[in-house]
Amino acid sequence: MNTFMRNVSLLAVCQALMMSCTSMIIATTSLVGFALATDKSLSTIPLAAQFITMMLTTIPAAFLLQKIGRKNGFMFATLFGSSGSVLAALAIVREQFWLFVAGTALIGIFNGFGMYYRFAAADALAKEYKSRAVSYIMAGGIIASFVGPNLANWTRDLIGAAPFAGSYASLTVFYMASLFLLGFLNLPPEPVTAEPAAGHRIRPLSFSGESQRKIEGL
Repeated sequence: MNTFMRNVSLLAVCQALMMSCTSMIIATTSLVGFALATDKSLSTIPLAAQFITMMLTTIPAAFLLQKIGRKNGFMFATLFGSSGSVLAALAIVREQFWLFVAGTALIGIFNGFGMYYRFAAADALAKEYKSRAVSYIMAGGIIASFVGPNLANWTRDLIGAAPFAGSYASLTVFYMASLFLLGFLNLPPEPVTAEPAAGHRIRPLSFSGESQRKIEGL
């Protein structure tokens, strides 16, 4: 139970850190994009880049976490978050819109890995504790709803002539804190996938010829 509490507590804090960063980015990215973009219609591209890369990362992240272990995978992912936050801050200082887009895209890759925090907690426990563990991890979102927007206010003018550059630079501290905390995780090996029960089928990632024909027939 002590290991359970330690793992869940660490992952809950990491979830809160990740979601605090995400809520800060959601609150500020369009404002920064509008200030940096020559064509103001492109101002939401940085935020879109974050969510697109997060979506595209989730499946490769699952394979990598299985291959190198969830602890190592999560620690590796923090490199994307920290480098993305530094790149975004630099882009604001230099007033380079597409560099800012690249920074938010890297943060999206980190978020693609961070989506698995709750599953890592659940897989580490006996069945009767799984729902409780997921609840604790997701509670990090409640903390993030307060920390993220306020972080933007507290750090907005941290770097004088570049509004919000300090906000993105401060995210590096959050990602490095996650890296430090993840080092204390003691997760069991990735569970081996069991054979499907009778009446259940495993769906492949790609469409089979039969599935494609069924869709075409709708």
